[in-house]
Amino acid sequence: MLLDPGAHREIARPDRAVRSVSLSRAVAERVDRRFSWILRALGLVATLAISACSAVLVRYPDGATAWQSRAEFAIYVEQVFRFHNRVVNDLIVTTSLLDGEELDANSPLVNSERTMAVACRDLNDTVSASYEGRETSFFRKLQLPATVPACEAATKSLEILLNEL
Repeated sequence: MLLDPGAHREIARPDRAVRSVSLSRAVAERVDRRFSWILRALGLVATLAISACSAVLVRYPDGATAWQSRAEFAIYVEQVFRFHNRVVNDLIVTTSLLDGEELDANSPLVNSERTMAVACRDLNDTVSASYEGRETSFFRKLQLPATVPACEAATKSLEILLNEL
């Protein structure tokens, strides 16, 4: 219980002491209410943070969203990364067989490859950091649920162009 610092001196006068003690109780109750409210708010924030860390909201390029567990999202990231690598390998093989006239700076294939490189930059940086044992920045990790589906969409567009050649 919190007491007024002057309450110890006023014990000789019971009428004032009772008033000081009751005032101190009121202050203590108000502090207890505030403290319990703060504890409840912190508990809610902690619960939300833990649940946010266990599920990922993925935003697909078509506007759809889906919740995935962290394990499901990790599998999805790996699948997109492997798909991206396969298409890049196909691009290397295909472009080595094409003559220079088909690969001007404004060709759909070159533009699609540029778009894919930009869309997949965060994914490639994150996976490279993971393989090299480096820590990925917190903000880059926060961007992955949006950038991985964008990378997948850009890679699919390039794959379609490669299949048309």
